[in-house]
Amino acid sequence: MDFVASKELSGLIVIPVFEKKEAEALKKAEELTGAKTEFKAKKNEFLLLRGKKSVLLYGLGEKIELKNIRLMAASVVSTCEELKEKNATLVSMPEDCLKAFVEACLIYEYSFDKYKKRDEEKIAIEKIFLPNIGKEVSEAIIVAKAQNYTRSLANEPSSIATPEYVQHQAALLAKENDLKIKVLESSELRKLGLNGIAEVGSGSDHPPRLVILEYNPSGKKTVCLVGKGITFDTGGLQIKPGRYMHGMKYDKTGACVVLGTIKAVSELKLDVHVVALMALAENGVSDRAYKPGDIIKIGEKTIEILHTDAEGRLVLADALTYSKNYKPDEVIDLATLTGAILVCLGSEAAGVFSNDSKLEKDLIQAGEETGERLWPFPMWDEYSEKMKGTISDLKNISGWSPDDPDSILAACFLKEFVPEKTKWAHLDIAGVDNTDGKGFYKEGNTGFGVRLLTEYLKKQV
Repeated sequence: MDFVASKELSGLIVIPVFEKKEAEALKKAEELTGAKTEFKAKKNEFLLLRGKKSVLLYGLGEKIELKNIRLMAASVVSTCEELKEKNATLVSMPEDCLKAFVEACLIYEYSFDKYKKRDEEKIAIEKIFLPNIGKEVSEAIIVAKAQNYTRSLANEPSSIATPEYVQHQAALLAKENDLKIKVLESSELRKLGLNGIAEVGSGSDHPPRLVILEYNPSGKKTVCLVGKGITFDTGGLQIKPGRYMHGMKYDKTGACVVLGTIKAVSELKLDVHVVALMALAENGVSDRAYKPGDIIKIGEKTIEILHTDAEGRLVLADALTYSKNYKPDEVIDLATLTGAILVCLGSEAAGVFSNDSKLEKDLIQAGEETGERLWPFPMWDEYSEKMKGTISDLKNISGWSPDDPDSILAACFLKEFVPEKTKWAHLDIAGVDNTDGKGFYKEGNTGFGVRLLTEYLKKQV
């Protein structure tokens, strides 16, 4: 799909309509189709007219809301697909809305269908003609494509997307975008006193590793992005019930998102130093797997393993600890960390936990602008107390009480490994990482976080 600045009316003609301004739009539609009709421009109401030309009237309500612009984009792509129309023309659009429209067109067009028999009748949309194309639109194309890159990697099944495979994809990106790459395998991590990744991955035949990409070391500000990359999560020896195991290929989404974000940032050539740390492991079951009751050490802290399915916080702890080597101004981690966040927020937002109010506020604002919303949670000292151990410094879960707020407690655990005096935020994306088809996403991984983080990083330069 390409975007072209042109006033040519080609393919499906799309007319955005605001309430109380229907008359002008209906007049234009009648000129194009030869058909008279009535239409009320309530939010996300639409009408397809067929005549001399095909015209889509799309209602946006009384005022501009970016979420409705994105839904309109999905409707445009969907209508083109149904009509087998290769082109579409957007007749008008406020310039500050074109970015949201373009991103949503590319995101909705994406589908993970590489393992399906090719549909010979499916028509690919070739061009969408826009009133104009400025810098914002050009950047939106880069970011949306980076998000779809993320989705493709996250959607790959665990039989393909092993830690080795994700490392290979990172290496390809490093070569293409002139990024530095560093790989620390289990033996090297253990020598550094970082045992989380090695222990979690010990039950799998696919060796775990920490993969690090670095962009623009001379940038004005250093931001480390840390991603949980569990390529498949069985739950370990405390194995998940079958119905909870399906979809665990998505437990690598955090790592995929930081990879997609550094792709976007490097292609936008932002003047910021970004380090992407991907903690990669498969939480498997074997006689080598780590066990409940084990005590492991990460940095200067010992941790008693109470549950092998609380593995994400262990691999993140390694990466957070290692991030101090880059002397970051800020560290932001993303993880499909807890099912509890889904109970709290559903699939409408991710949870944000931070030790810095400005960082938290700025991330929330970036989320509002991109539609990747965040909701803040507390990390009071009383919560941190629950994570302290009796025979170790920490426990990887607080205990077995159903009343414990696990999303908050997991964040409190991670806070223990953040480099001293460093601004930090943790995004729990377990409720928003995949969808069965909603809004401007088709079924599969969403890549949630790429647009949010890129928008945030754009404002740091």
